[in-house]
Amino acid sequence: DEVIVPDGPEIYNFIMGDTTASGERTVPGRIYKLERGKLYIVTETLEIDFDFYLVADDDDPSNPTRPPMIVRGVHPDGSLVDNPFALVGDNIKVKFENLIFQGVPMDGVVKNDWAVGLWGSGTDVHLEINKCVFNSWTYTSMDLGMLNLKLYITDCIFRNMVQPVHPFGGQVSGTWNAVDTLLFTNNTYFNCSSYIVLPERDRRCNYVRFDHNT
Repeated sequence: DEVIVPDGPEIYNFIMGDTTASGERTVPGRIYKLERGKLYIVTETLEIDFDFYLVADDDDPSNPTRPPMIVRGVHPDGSLVDNPFALVGDNIKVKFENLIFQGVPMDGVVKNDWAVGLWGSGTDVHLEINKCVFNSWTYTSMDLGMLNLKLYITDCIFRNMVQPVHPFGGQVSGTWNAVDTLLFTNNTYFNCSSYIVLPERDRRCNYVRFDHNT
């Protein structure tokens, strides 16, 4: 099952409100599709504890259009959204494809803060990130604490991860629990001021593959 998500500031209400009267997901495993060229403003952290697929179509070479852009908005109290997505479930599968995760908020000013594009906890999470762009996350694009995480990052671009005041700012990806699999293939890293891959605090990684990255 596939459904188009409305653009603008509706992404949180649309996805998190897609439940039955008893609180179950309306369609388990539903694919949420964003549209190329459109802007999606996150006004609350989406706490994902279910199988979750957020994708867009591949580009049309005859009519090139930028991927949909996910941008940090503000909470109802006016504070800035620091974590657009928190992956907090156990035994879930999550996929992001053909998206831009924009760390610069709606006011257009780069914030030297500790914002994270993807944050995670839980156990036995399978996470795929394909053909996405992460731009200007001044702490890290993803800070993942899942136990036995399987992380597959392919054909992505990470750019402008810069934090001028702290050695751990400007990371691309960090994990802080025992990891099953880390696989990075065909990605590009540009203007990043800290770790490309950081398994933190001496945590065990069963299998790491870093292949054909630039």
